[in-house]
Amino acid sequence: METVPTALLTAALAVGSMQEVYRAYDIGPVLPAMGYRPGQLRELEQMINAADADVVVIATPVDLARLISIGKPAVRVRYDLVETEGSVTVDEVLKPLLGPAGDISRVHANPAPGLG
Repeated sequence: METVPTALLTAALAVGSMQEVYRAYDIGPVLPAMGYRPGQLRELEQMINAADADVVVIATPVDLARLISIGKPAVRVRYDLVETEGSVTVDEVLKPLLGPAGDISRVHANPAPGLG
């Protein structure tokens, strides 16, 4: 049986500068990976702790649990990705979980300002 997350972070929980991030970018029901200035860290902490989630999966290069107080279990995951011809792609894995927001092909086509 496949398990699908039922409680994903939504823009409704966004506070402060994170509200603008959700308005400006179609990132779907995930926490944005932004610059992590002190004010943004406080906003991330508030958003994560307000989320109705059993566990927080930290998949960013920085370990957020060392920077903010997370009031629920958190696990940090690391990964290396190599897509090979004929293998499942990141797009194919994320689409069923995140819906249209899981389509990362548009991220590659439209990189953030200064990154493309």
